[in-house]
Amino acid sequence: MAYPFVLNGQNLSVFLKGKPYTVNLSHPNFKKIVKGLKDGTSEDQIVELLQIKKELTTLPKVEFTKDGMVYLDGKPMSKALTDRYKFMIENDFPLDGFKSFIRNLAENPSRDSREDLYGFLEACSLPITDDGHFLAYKNVGGNYLDCHSGTIDNSIGKIVEMPRENVNADRNQTCSTGLHVCSQSYLSHYSGSHTMICKINPRDVVSVPTDYNNAKMRVCRYEVIGELTADDAIVDMVVPKEGSAKVSEQKPPKAEGKKKASGKAKSADTEKIDKWDDYIKTRSIPEDLSALHGNPRKAFIKFCARLHNGTESAGPDICGAKTLTEVKTIIFGF
Repeated sequence: MAYPFVLNGQNLSVFLKGKPYTVNLSHPNFKKIVKGLKDGTSEDQIVELLQIKKELTTLPKVEFTKDGMVYLDGKPMSKALTDRYKFMIENDFPLDGFKSFIRNLAENPSRDSREDLYGFLEACSLPITDDGHFLAYKNVGGNYLDCHSGTIDNSIGKIVEMPRENVNADRNQTCSTGLHVCSQSYLSHYSGSHTMICKINPRDVVSVPTDYNNAKMRVCRYEVIGELTADDAIVDMVVPKEGSAKVSEQKPPKAEGKKKASGKAKSADTEKIDKWDDYIKTRSIPEDLSALHGNPRKAFIKFCARLHNGTESAGPDICGAKTLTEVKTIIFGF
């Protein structure tokens, strides 16, 4: 039996069992629904496929409080996420994009992704976009095809996706099936002629493997929005416009109304202290380091190691420190 429907690009409208339905390409059963409509699959079966999206979008209830707490179905969301939300409120950052990110994240069916994803993004310096998605990276071949199968086109503007159920959700299986994206720190661990910038809805993250300091992830959908060159850099909260092939490096504003004390640039020690003070303040690092867990702790250890010896390899003195004061003494000697 044929059913009346309109398929306009990535949007589908259909009338079944006396009710209108409208879905888009992000629906996990989009292709099955279109095929069912063309093949004359029964109305009951098609409606069942349609209802999955309805359940996903009506289940999560996100609440934001004035004091910076975020609740999902009445329960507090991850500490890394709520800490960042409080920081943005206290420092008058725009909140719309971050709130959209949280709402999208709430639709992710994986509890691990909802709990750990924001801490991972912060640790790997992956920016959040105005519409609540985030950016990550992917090395591809000289013809813009994926390095693994050589069949998936990753040119700018392409949307790459696969059924979520075909992506391995086990974090402990570090190399497995799925669409792979990563942080900049992981790019050097595999070859490729081009580094593409991918835009991902947090709803579509399936798993973050445990190797390489959680610097890569498996997703079921991403959009290629740009290409990273050797001279490009992405700084926290700076994102490229869609379709842009480059990302410009954010330059710090010039200081005004201040005179150099002796006409000389700041000493290296002064710059290190400034970096330390800024990091501790913006990320609300507690004096008692036993309260710092997961990706925020890993990011802090990496930062301290870079400040101390210029590498991301932290010694047992930093890793074993129990307070901020101890770490500061190790780095600065006072």
